[in-house]
Amino acid sequence: MNNELPRDDTSAMRPAFFPRQLFTLGKIAILLALIFFLVQRLPAPATATVGDHPDSETPGSKQAVIFSPFGPRSADDLASMDYFEAKVKEQNYDVTRYLDSTEAGDNDPKDATATNFRKLSKKGLVYVVSHGDTDDALTVPVEPNLILIEVYKAAGKRDTAFAAYGAPFVAGDLVKCDQFSDHDSNAIFGICITEQGVTNSFTDKDSIVHIAACYSWNFKEEFNPREYFGYTGASTCPEIKADTEKLWGRMHGIVDDGHHRAARMAFAAGGFNAIFSHQHRAGLDTVLSPAVKDHRPLKNEVFVVPTTTDSFVLFDTKMDTTVDPASVITVSGCDAQIKDPKWATAFLLTFKLKLKTPGKAELTVHQANAKAERNFKNNLDGNQTPAKDHVGPNRDDFKWKVKCIAPTATPTYTATWTPTYTNTPPPPPTNTKKPTKTPTKTPKPTKTRTPTSTRTPTKTRTPTKTRTPTRTPTYTRTPTNTPTATNTPTATNTPTSTFTLTPTPTYTYTPTATPTIPFCYTLDVRANPPNGGTVNPNPPPNCGGQYTPNTGVTLGAVPQTGWHFVQWAGDASGNMNPLNINMDGNKDITADFAPDSTSTPP
Repeated sequence: MNNELPRDDTSAMRPAFFPRQLFTLGKIAILLALIFFLVQRLPAPATATVGDHPDSETPGSKQAVIFSPFGPRSADDLASMDYFEAKVKEQNYDVTRYLDSTEAGDNDPKDATATNFRKLSKKGLVYVVSHGDTDDALTVPVEPNLILIEVYKAAGKRDTAFAAYGAPFVAGDLVKCDQFSDHDSNAIFGICITEQGVTNSFTDKDSIVHIAACYSWNFKEEFNPREYFGYTGASTCPEIKADTEKLWGRMHGIVDDGHHRAARMAFAAGGFNAIFSHQHRAGLDTVLSPAVKDHRPLKNEVFVVPTTTDSFVLFDTKMDTTVDPASVITVSGCDAQIKDPKWATAFLLTFKLKLKTPGKAELTVHQANAKAERNFKNNLDGNQTPAKDHVGPNRDDFKWKVKCIAPTATPTYTATWTPTYTNTPPPPPTNTKKPTKTPTKTPKPTKTRTPTSTRTPTKTRTPTKTRTPTRTPTYTRTPTNTPTATNTPTATNTPTSTFTLTPTPTYTYTPTATPTIPFCYTLDVRANPPNGGTVNPNPPPNCGGQYTPNTGVTLGAVPQTGWHFVQWAGDASGNMNPLNINMDGNKDITADFAPDSTSTPP
């Protein structure tokens, strides 16, 4: 499942005509800065593929066995067994072979014999390459289904070996069978195990069993392991080889890039022989080793530091929660710290990630401490060897990085202006000299001549000339200690008009917090029928019972006992479980469940 977010085609956003008058330089700068911020905040896709990993467990033992009773073998049979051994060894399983080079009875402890066949029940993985038949003409008509487990070239030698078998076998567990031949078409004399014999021999059911033999599907109930693979009819060696490589390659991870590691997912992906079938016993799915299913923060997610974010690692397998979670997840770079790590469930490890300084931080899930819960505490299959998610071999760490960036400074605005005056006043005078003397002399009054005689003259004499002093004093003497004149300009330096402010700012705008989103979306989930199972969303709603836009949510369909998950309906489709969705709108999703069926082959 590809979680990558689509890239915007910015070329499609450019208009053919862009009027310059629509935006000022400041508005454009803010717009570009905001776009840059939002693009930087878009997380890269998570490396784990959520929808391809149902909740699972590992088998109960790290022991694997290959059992094949006849020789010489075809090249396809040899290639099938070699491929199985190589892939399970890379997943940390110990392999034992029980094979005959020519026939049984040569005292080789690793021969394919009835005694060694009983040891299959103690193994986590069982791979049998042999002949099978459903022959109603045999002398044991109530047990028509057979698997060849011991081969001889002579009937007498076979009869002697058959007669020697006693406890723990009982009558009806084994029969003599002569209808088979080797790959050179030579007649062989065999000992076959019946359905009763398998029931009495195979007591440990915590295994993955693959019986590469004709009609082996008839033994699914007698083996009844966690996962059973067999053939409903006659198969050929080339068909068995192709099915083996596809099935075990997917569970290893090398086929399909680790997207179908669980047994049920590996079979459901298809491409097998039409008569190749699978039965899953009720309960969790089965994987060879644990892997990281999902994580937060996402790979290459960007954070403005300092900050602390709620984080988690989700595994596809039940994990050993007795291990200290602080030893499972660590971080380096950005002066980062893991705070409060804890096992929330057997699948989920939660923690708080504290990032302090700019740079890159690398988170590591350590394979040495991330182990499955089972008796076989198999190690993590990470993404280092090879550099792919959950592709074998296992025992490699899972790592991813995030980016830490410094906040941008608060925008600084610089504005300049020049006042415009309608009347420019003179500059204020500066009194740098000694006080000006004020004149103290009073000018003499102008004298007017008036006649003194009382006699009225017949002729009036009018002065034709007024005497005016020729010197006009210009100063008045004042005390020497305090000038009486005040040196105050008569003009007031006050602009008689308003001025215009013309800002010329240059700045960048980077918010230090995620922009507030004023709306949220509703997620409604339900099970159909309600008693068939439950649907669990993770994380829970983060916006008052709703989700903020583009929140990633994982939906897990958990069937009740006796039921199994079928498909998603409503605003989702397919049968990936868990299902990863993006809250880009209101969603109504239904998980369809159906009763288990253990008797009809797929």
